[in-house]
Amino acid sequence: MEHRDVAAQVRNGVRLAGLGLFSLLVAGIFTVGILYTFFPVGRSRALGGAFLAVSIPIMVMSMERWIRPFSGVLILAVLNGLIMLSTGKLLHDSGVSVPRLNMVVLILFSVCSVVLLQTFWDRKLAVIDRIVVMAYIIDLALLLGYSSTRIMPSGTVGRLRLLEFIGMALGLGCLLAGWANNRFTSRRRRADKSAPNGNRHH
Repeated sequence: MEHRDVAAQVRNGVRLAGLGLFSLLVAGIFTVGILYTFFPVGRSRALGGAFLAVSIPIMVMSMERWIRPFSGVLILAVLNGLIMLSTGKLLHDSGVSVPRLNMVVLILFSVCSVVLLQTFWDRKLAVIDRIVVMAYIIDLALLLGYSSTRIMPSGTVGRLRLLEFIGMALGLGCLLAGWANNRFTSRRRRADKSAPNGNRHH
């Protein structure tokens, strides 16, 4: 009996490790696809489009598996942002200065993202949920790619641009739309259940 339990634990461990590696591979393909497609300096846009065509459907179909870990990544981003806010330097390069206002805005954006993403955790994801979360992920990837162009020759990071504020607003708007849609449909379902048969919505 103990031997079977150990074997089952080993199989589960191998399965989880395999799923983790596969998720990292898909995330890597998606990231490269974004870079090649939208920031094609010496890169093939066609190859980037092919990477996105492969990775996005997989990410949409497997969203329940990675939405919680992804929220954890954003929590780490908040912690990193707090460190950079206190030091005024990039976390991975202390020679590059970062405007503290940038960090305040990015921390607030990450916190709001985590709060909204939590509303998708414990429910069956509808098609609209998958669309808005994926739209947020693409928006975030584009923001990260665009922000990488703000490091100036002087060794400082430029202030956030209007396009980045718009991008953050659009990303949060996508998640907010998914939350609002779920609230609306949940209330309607409860109303239908509590109403007499003849008064139910069709």
